[in-house]
Amino acid sequence: MAGKKKKQLRNENYDGLSGAQIGQKKLEEFEAWVAEIEHAESMAHWKGKFAGTASREKIAIEGLGWKNKNPFHQNDRLKKAMSLVEKKWFGGPNSRRVESVNAALDRSQKDVQGTSADANRLASKVSELEAEVRMLRKIVRSFEEQSHLVAMGLPGFMLPK
Repeated sequence: MAGKKKKQLRNENYDGLSGAQIGQKKLEEFEAWVAEIEHAESMAHWKGKFAGTASREKIAIEGLGWKNKNPFHQNDRLKKAMSLVEKKWFGGPNSRRVESVNAALDRSQKDVQGTSADANRLASKVSELEAEVRMLRKIVRSFEEQSHLVAMGLPGFMLPK
């Protein structure tokens, strides 16, 4: 019941008020709403689509009971208050840059790990091939020595006639 009463207060008629008075009233409504949300610690529910932002449409319609989110775009003081709330709750829209940098850093680290694994695999293969080359060189040297002995005609190494 208390929730309905608060929404009814926020939906008060603005007839007879000047634009500046309506703007001030909307700012006061927003500030009171922010205090309620912070007290309830339910800021995450109002998170926007983009990192570091709040959903102005959701706040305006669901939270404050306004017809639309236009006051957040038309009222400079309300716009500034929203910006401060976003920074306080979610780090602000500039955190999007930080998050994208962190995501890129994570991707880079995964690439480095993958490249490192590939390099280790290749280093292991190179070691195997070097060992094989050493063994084959020994065999070739042995055949060269035997070939030399055969060519010299040493006993036991004569070519059949």
